[in-house]
Order: sequence, then C-alpha cells, then structure tokens
Amino acid sequence: MGGLAGGTTAQAAPVAEEAASGAAAAGGDWLHTKGNKIVDANGDEVWLTGANWFGFNASERVFHGLWSGNITGITKSMADRGINMVRVPISTQLLLEWKNGQATVPSGVNNHANPEIAGKTSLEVFDFWLSLCEQYGIKVMLDVHSAEADNSGHNYPVWWKGAITSEQFYAAWEWVTARYKADDTLVAMDIKNEPHGKANEATRAKWDGSTDQDNFKYACETAGKRILAINPNVLVLCEGIEVYPKAGVSWTSTTPADYHSTWWGGNLRGVRDHPVDLGANSD
Repeated sequence: MGGLAGGTTAQAAPVAEEAASGAAAAGGDWLHTKGNKIVDANGDEVWLTGANWFGFNASERVFHGLWSGNITGITKSMADRGINMVRVPISTQLLLEWKNGQATVPSGVNNHANPEIAGKTSLEVFDFWLSLCEQYGIKVMLDVHSAEADNSGHNYPVWWKGAITSEQFYAAWEWVTARYKADDTLVAMDIKNEPHGKANEATRAKWDGSTDQDNFKYACETAGKRILAINPNVLVLCEGIEVYPKAGVSWTSTTPADYHSTWWGGNLRGVRDHPVDLGANSD
C-alpha cells in the first residue's frame, strides 16, 4: 500500500494526503482526521495497528486460509494480538458482481472448519465477518486491489482493465459505500492498491492536473468525492504512484532517467504540485 488521504478522511500510507474532516455522525464510532492525526468522535487520537487479509481480490473471491482455518478463530486471534484495523483487498469485478446480485458460494471455504459460514455466498461471508469485527473491536479498511478477480491482479498497474472501465470502478466504490454507510466497522476506503508503471511502459499511472484516465490523482479525487457524497464520515486513502518527472520534464518522456522512481504506490512527489482535493469534505 502506498499513500492516503483522510476523511472524514485520513492520510495516505506512507504519507498522508488530507481529505475530509468534520464531526462524526451522532452516536457513530467513526474516525476522522485532525491535522496530521487520526482521531475518534471525541477528538482523541487513535493508534491503529493493522493487518491485511488477502483473498476477496483473488479468483477464490473469499479470504485465503478458510480452506483450513476457522473465520471466527482467526478474527479473534487478530484482536487478541492487538490488531484493531484489518485491510481487506477486493476486486472491482467482485464488487460489481455483488452490486448486480451475482454473488456466488466460494469454493475456498472448508465447511467442516467453518460451519458458521457453510453455504454462504462471498457477500454473506463478508457481512458475517464484519459482524465478527464489530464483536472483537476491529475496524475495517476496504482496498480495491485490482480490476479483475485475479490472484496476480495487483501486478497490473492501473484501475481499469478489459471489461472493467474507470466508470465501473467509480460505480463499484459508490455501491459498496452506500451499502455500508451505516456500519461504523467499515471506516476506511483505500481507493486503489499500488498504482504504478514506469516511464517507458505503455500503461502506467501518472500524477498531474489533468482529467486523463491514467491520472491517479484525478481518479482518487473522483472516487473520493463520490464516496464522501454518500458517507462523509468515512476515511479516504489515496496512495502514490511509481515514477514522477524531474523538474522541466513532461510526462511524454519515455526516458527512465527523466523520472524520480520508487516502489509501487510509494511516490507522492506529485502531491506538492498537485494536491488531492476532495471538495467540501477536504480537511
């Protein structure tokens, strides 16, 4: 994961690009940003200790490990170890399947080990797990890890692919935000995992002031504004990219030496020149 913009929003990992602040909903256990800190509804700073649980993004369409481990026991074990935030990678394809009523029963669940979710669809498993997280005091961050349901989908550099368009990417975020807008267990949305791509690669993510499809800054703003229009209390995270042009260099250059390079999603140099603006909900 690369960066963040906060929400009631937060900041990007490893650097925070501020987004949406404001009071949490009355009676809600939401988080929001205050300066460079994440705080609760009372304004008290919150310390988040996180883990990732892979699988909803993959072809199995469910948490990996449930082929042998028990979902309740695994979730409790995370809480017992002090984990209070779990990031859940998911695919746009799966979100759209859920949106369209096409959730299926995943084959990656051992029913003997998981009698509590035997026969449940992937969406029903996710909902059951959210109830476990509420029970054990764990907050959840959803992360679009790839466009397609693909175990290696995170290798693809951008948020659209094949039949999955940028507009569908936004629509998927809107749908999932609306579905869980009253559930203060799901408090954070990581817009896209590790946008990347090198200068000499045909498909890559850039960061500038344009509305081009490959401008992740624009994609993050567009998705973030649509999310916050539905739930202004949720945190919005915006990662970085991989390369950013050196002074005086245009994005049209395909020469690697013309760019500052770092890891996937980790390059936030563009924020200084082109900060993320989430509109009325920006901090």
